[in-house]
Amino acid sequence: HGGMPMVDAAHDVYISANDTGGTSVTFPDGSAVSMKPQSYISYHVPPSAEGERSIQFSGTGHFCIARIPENPFTISSDMLDVTVLGTEFYLSAENDGKNARLYLQEGLVRFQSKLSGESVELHPGGMASLDYESGRISVSTDSSLVDVFSKSDAICLNYENTSLGSVVESLNTCYAPFHITLGSAELGKMEFTGTLPANNLMEALSVLEYTANLRISVSNSEVTLYE
Repeated sequence: HGGMPMVDAAHDVYISANDTGGTSVTFPDGSAVSMKPQSYISYHVPPSAEGERSIQFSGTGHFCIARIPENPFTISSDMLDVTVLGTEFYLSAENDGKNARLYLQEGLVRFQSKLSGESVELHPGGMASLDYESGRISVSTDSSLVDVFSKSDAICLNYENTSLGSVVESLNTCYAPFHITLGSAELGKMEFTGTLPANNLMEALSVLEYTANLRISVSNSEVTLYE
């Protein structure tokens, strides 16, 4: 939990997950979110069935939103808005990152870019990816975000014929605040099958280095993979 400037301390709330463990929040309307470390939510009055259902979010979370058709639930960050009636999904949207991803488990969501105004309606099994620089949204069936979140306490991440771009995105979620980039767009299309550790970044990078024949450059918390 942390503090923030508040006009009315009784109605403005800020909840954060610290660097070593996640946290879960359940709202009066029955909606719930489980957040990974370095994530936070904020809202003005708790979302309820009768009142406003709207929160600000940054980080990675698993959302289960109560279905109230006449009162949609809105999740906003610096770069996007997500509007839902009732659904379950995984969202990675760090305000200081380079992209956001949403994988829909159940229901229907509207995923909108604030920069470009572009929006998509996502169906179960679909993942929307937002590029912060261009504001463009792409849709795929990549479910690696689910694996990263559900196995955050496990020791391994498993991939089968997964693009290297998706592998890197999942590693960035798992190992934040470290940030991994690829040296070229073509490299992101390379497919990877194998197992990477979820608790040792340098070991994970070493596996990629030898199995995918890559080179690694590390500068503080920035990592680059290139051929």
